[in-house]
Amino acid sequence: MARGEATVQRSAVHEVLRGSGQPLDSEVRADMESRLGADFGDVRLHSDAAAQRSAAEIGARAYTSGSHIVVGQGGADRHTLAHELTHVIQQRRGPVAGTDTGDGLRVSDPSDSFERAAEANATRALSGPGPEAGAEPESVQRDCGTAGHAHGQGAPVVQRAVGFEFEAQWNVRRVADPVAAKAVQEQRAVERERLLDAKLLDRVLNPYSPYAKELSASERSEPQDALRARWFDGEYLSEEGELRLKKTQLGPDGAQRAAAEMSLMISSEISEVPLVGENLGKGRGPDGVVVKGDKFDLTADASPSGGSNLEWVTDPLNNVAEVGGVLDRISRMAGYLNGRQRDAYIPSEDVTAGGGTPERQLRIYPFGGALKFAPQTTAGVRLDRLPDLIGYLSDAKEPEEKGIGGAVRGVYGKLTHTKERRAQAQRDLFGGGLGTLPAAKAGAERAVGEFGDAAPEGISLSKTDIGGLTGLVMHLASYVLAGEELQAGANAKSIAGGLMARTDFGRHFGLLAEGVREYFTAHPDHFVDLVLSAANREGSGGTKLFGAPVERGLANDRTQTDIALTRSQWLRAIPQGHDLLKNTQHLTAEERTMVDDEPGAQAVHKSLGALGDQDNRTTVKSGELNLMVAELRRMRDGVPAEGLKPLALAAFKLIEQLNEGKKLKYAKRA
Repeated sequence: MARGEATVQRSAVHEVLRGSGQPLDSEVRADMESRLGADFGDVRLHSDAAAQRSAAEIGARAYTSGSHIVVGQGGADRHTLAHELTHVIQQRRGPVAGTDTGDGLRVSDPSDSFERAAEANATRALSGPGPEAGAEPESVQRDCGTAGHAHGQGAPVVQRAVGFEFEAQWNVRRVADPVAAKAVQEQRAVERERLLDAKLLDRVLNPYSPYAKELSASERSEPQDALRARWFDGEYLSEEGELRLKKTQLGPDGAQRAAAEMSLMISSEISEVPLVGENLGKGRGPDGVVVKGDKFDLTADASPSGGSNLEWVTDPLNNVAEVGGVLDRISRMAGYLNGRQRDAYIPSEDVTAGGGTPERQLRIYPFGGALKFAPQTTAGVRLDRLPDLIGYLSDAKEPEEKGIGGAVRGVYGKLTHTKERRAQAQRDLFGGGLGTLPAAKAGAERAVGEFGDAAPEGISLSKTDIGGLTGLVMHLASYVLAGEELQAGANAKSIAGGLMARTDFGRHFGLLAEGVREYFTAHPDHFVDLVLSAANREGSGGTKLFGAPVERGLANDRTQTDIALTRSQWLRAIPQGHDLLKNTQHLTAEERTMVDDEPGAQAVHKSLGALGDQDNRTTVKSGELNLMVAELRRMRDGVPAEGLKPLALAAFKLIEQLNEGKKLKYAKRA
């Protein structure tokens, strides 16, 4: 496109780009997608009088900014459109050249490499009959960025890769002064033992407890308040209570004490046995790092039972080589630690295996034998392919094919263990089970199919459009169903099951096709009905999203909170760009005015939707894709150190296949 050197008035170009524009005509879109090998469902065309004036002001027949194409006088021809669509592809892939005009815009020059590539690509694309859909795009230069010809500063962009977390059962503490730390530990141990005694005798007094049989007949005939008055002194036992506990199987030498103590720790009613030293901060913050590695850190993770466990956290990793290299370094570090698992503790200064730089004055305490890991994976995922992932993991077997060809493929499938691979993928990625996702997927496919069959006038849905809506509705419906199943005292993030949205659902709604967004923004109640239909919970909008009070806090300081947010309140806000299922600290100022339950908002887990509307993208052959960010949070547990690399590589490759639109094939090699 041609450019002049005139200064652009901010009111012209910027005002046009703030408009919604129009999608490409369906026939034109199909033709250009087949010729250029890219998806142009998000492209918006501006061709009104204001658009023409803005193009004239920068001396152009047309210009492109992101997915917006602005057509000026003389720019409404196929060659110009192909040229500008090539710029859309370029701008999906990285920064483009341009001269800063001083008003928030950069304007490219007709002689730069991006313009020459766009012109050549348009000429080639239109030189013959359109290729079949799905053909590879012509090569274009990829150094092109968040804005093309004319563009302003956009939201921060994260090129979303795949990150991993590997939590282990060993503990870590900070010990600056060993003598003082030992004295504190001994005092804490005494206090914990006293609290444990009180909790155990309280179980004896519970008539529904299996330990209630420890009471004598005369004691059972007494009012509980009378027994408590004699046996308890505040939160601890009285002298009489201590003597009474010793006569039960829960006393200091009792046969059932260890099992009951473990039960109390699991339910977070009592902390773990105190170790010498202080707990660390959480994660990669200034007080949470144990060892600083190359593209990973060994960190502390806060435990509800009151301690700091080890957790390895990687950077977002961009390719198989990076994943393999980082996991090799983590494995070497874990191998070194396992070699010292019989030590009382390991000074952090000793941990340099794998190339790490340790923080000083920390102690790593081995616990429970060799390191066993609970992995989690965070990745940018195409919304339209989310149902494909759940389908792949939940289907028991490949669809059967009839005829000779089907028989041959069936034999091949058996030889390559296709069914076993799917089962392995489900065990590895959703070791805790798929939960409500398969039912939500089936419901979403039905509900969205019905919506598509009777689509409102003016809405034309492509396969990708339908996939995106199905993915969003499926994910929301799975939350609705999981929230209904929660038991009292569950963690609030349990509503996400094994697939937690890290960017929020308002952001995910923004990834839908423009026509779909506009319809549901104008008719939010229809969106509520669609999701509840997918969940088979029609008419339940007034029901609370959380079916029971949730619990938060650390051991012996747990608080249960009833979250008042209803299904309808949550779902109705999403088409307006708001996700109210977030902790108070992650709600925007506007969203806080929409929530009238401050205690409930504080009880929502901080992980849910914590990345907000962060822009996440990945580049594939067809161009740049906008992604949602999700966390696989219930992966296979108890993974040994030598199993981490095969698992991480297999998960990375499967996500790569998902985003590239390929057939899913999980392959984990030992």
